[in-house]
Amino acid sequence: MRKIKVIHICSSLDGGAGLCAARIMRATSHLGIDNRVLVKKGYSDTFVDVLEPKRSKNRVLFYLQKLLHHFHLWPKACRVNYKIKKAILNHDIIGYFSSPLSEYCITNHPWISKADIIHIHWVGGFLDYKTFFKRINKPIVWTLHDENPGLGGFHYRLWKNMSTTKGLQIEKEMAVIKKEAYSYVESMHLVAISSMMKDFISQNDLLGHYPCTLIHNGIDENLFLHIDKKTAREALGLGIDNFVLMFIADSIDDDRKGLKDLINALDILNKPNTTLICIGGYNTIPKATFDVICEGYISNSRLLSIYYSAADFFMMPSYQEAFAQTPMEAMACGTPVIAYPCSGAHDLIKPFNGIVCEDFTTEALIGAIKKAIGKQYDHNEIRKYVIDNFSYSIIAKQYVQLYEEILDEKQ
Repeated sequence: MRKIKVIHICSSLDGGAGLCAARIMRATSHLGIDNRVLVKKGYSDTFVDVLEPKRSKNRVLFYLQKLLHHFHLWPKACRVNYKIKKAILNHDIIGYFSSPLSEYCITNHPWISKADIIHIHWVGGFLDYKTFFKRINKPIVWTLHDENPGLGGFHYRLWKNMSTTKGLQIEKEMAVIKKEAYSYVESMHLVAISSMMKDFISQNDLLGHYPCTLIHNGIDENLFLHIDKKTAREALGLGIDNFVLMFIADSIDDDRKGLKDLINALDILNKPNTTLICIGGYNTIPKATFDVICEGYISNSRLLSIYYSAADFFMMPSYQEAFAQTPMEAMACGTPVIAYPCSGAHDLIKPFNGIVCEDFTTEALIGAIKKAIGKQYDHNEIRKYVIDNFSYSIIAKQYVQLYEEILDEKQ
């Protein structure tokens, strides 16, 4: 039986979605899938090819016409991107926003013609919807790492709801472009990484008519390990009697991640010897009545395991997620999780491994922390649950089964 050839498309293999894509490829390769990936940034090798945007007279023309303000002569992707950037600077668009038009040409790549399946991941600023869906005649699998495929340019409805009328008009224009592009699709199967994401897809005007399968993100249990709490705290210089909480975000200043709510809740709770460890980019250390330690970016899984294991609870007061990876990492280290009821929270958190808040309020967060403090958690049980249900050996089998079913239907 020949190997199934899958070409993945992802803006990069960094960040949450990129790392998930890389792990899916690695895990399915162990099951016989021939995986390769096209990205717009990174390093090329046998299995990864970094594409360059189309650079020709159009690119030169773009810069010349930018100086002369001859907008009507610009390539359309350039005009649209300029319009979006201007709206972001004017605060008409809030949050991350991606144009469905791009200067990258993916469809002519030689790997595409040899593929059995095209697997799309996070492609903001990379995929040119107009050319891609019109020219691709291969079965498509699309793992939705956020809501962008079902929106015009926004990546979450939360940001869409915060934008101005002018921003919403641009969003509407981008949605029209996507709707036309999707009309050319012959075979596309969507993957939702959480129950809430699956509900979003089923109710979405752009995506609701495509078949959809629920496959959660996975965890590599060999990367994240439980470490004795006393040992972990000694390594970090933390007191064994401290009440230690951990928070992670790509940028801890991102309001969507809810750090302000968490600090407010802990200020009100006023529990003695509280220490909050924040990992991720930051501008200034947040002010609080308790100790806040900002460690910046940490990518080393062994070091992260020490931090996760040192914490009494991992906190995820996010207003919106697709299916956050960090709670699974914390659980693989035996640490219970307290989270707002965002996407993925109910899929992952059960009474024995954490608490999902009743709503998105400081009061609900305080109540959840108090409830969690009064409970006993078994670190071994928490780790076993996440490995038994979310290890990549399990997730990989689900993807391989999906690939095989799609190809069987094609025949």
